Amino acid sequence: MRRACALSVALIAAASCERAPAADLRPWLAEPPEGPTWYAASRVLDLTGDGVADSVVLRAFGERSDSLHVVLSFYVGGEEAFREGWSSAYELIDPPWGDTVAVAVVDSFMRGRLDEVLRTVEVTSIGSALSEGVDFVPSDQLVEDDAANMVASAFQYAAARIDWKRVPGDSVSAVIERVDQSPYDTAEVQAVMRDIRNHTRAGVMVSYGYETVMSLAWSNRARRFFVLWSCC
Repeated sequence: MRRACALSVALIAAASCERAPAADLRPWLAEPPEGPTWYAASRVLDLTGDGVADSVVLRAFGERSDSLHVVLSFYVGGEEAFREGWSSAYELIDPPWGDTVAVAVVDSFMRGRLDEVLRTVEVTSIGSALSEGVDFVPSDQLVEDDAANMVASAFQYAAARIDWKRVPGDSVSAVIERVDQSPYDTAEVQAVMRDIRNHTRAGVMVSYGYETVMSLAWSNRARRFFVLWSCC
């Protein structure tokens, strides 16, 4: 998957190009869940700000609308560069019906919710998500409002190669704590942050479920998106 600064866009090719990172950040791109495709839709957006069209693809897998596995993917240059997954149950918190409801009503509601997730993917300014400095001093605990720490966390979880489907529910917190305390290459985090700050022209906002909101940015160095900010 790794390529040494494969620059196909003239705008980026004209910029300086740092070496590719030693650690491959792609292991988090596991195969999509098995099962029938219940929902599939896509949009064309310029996600990286380079003037070239990219794709946003939203899919949901499963038999029932109340127990789907939803997968949101970003494609750049025909390759998947970001994936986020969640359960359809997260879209059904405080639904507009009582204890008894027809399956058709839930189906219609879920399709509307998924349509809204796809529709609200938004390309925005990158500036507000980044701090002015390029130096990065690791903190004792990763915090969501620090973009560099979010990038460091991406390295940690990629290196851990965790198959979350095999982690028992009562062990998730312990696994997360162990990963958050694992080492990472501070210099590489700094390099990715410089790459985003100097070369990335746009950010991407994503919202889904009950109240999750994320701000992401493309790194040409890593050939993937990084979550810079996430809430709830």
